[in-house]
Amino acid sequence: MAKLSWKDDGKCVDMDVDIFFEKYEEDIGLRAVIDRMCSRCPIAKECLQWGISHEEWGVWGGIYLEAGQKSDEFNEHKTTEVWDELLLQLTHDTGQGYE
Repeated sequence: MAKLSWKDDGKCVDMDVDIFFEKYEEDIGLRAVIDRMCSRCPIAKECLQWGISHEEWGVWGGIYLEAGQKSDEFNEHKTTEVWDELLLQLTHDTGQGYE
């Protein structure tokens, strides 16, 4: 069986990507929904690694990045509970290898 790309397993695979960029910036209510979804996504770790290593902008692995760096402005709404959930997901080893 061929290995799937890490993106194929994301909870956001068929979603409008604008919700991770401009819409996330503009709608604080949407931020909580996206944060919760990413904290339960099986590929959050791979997603964040991609965002950092490719100096991306927008939400990657549940953290809003600007040029691959955590944005203080667009992450300031996160509660301790949200950060705890994200960190748990980002440090959890699923055992799945991706190319």
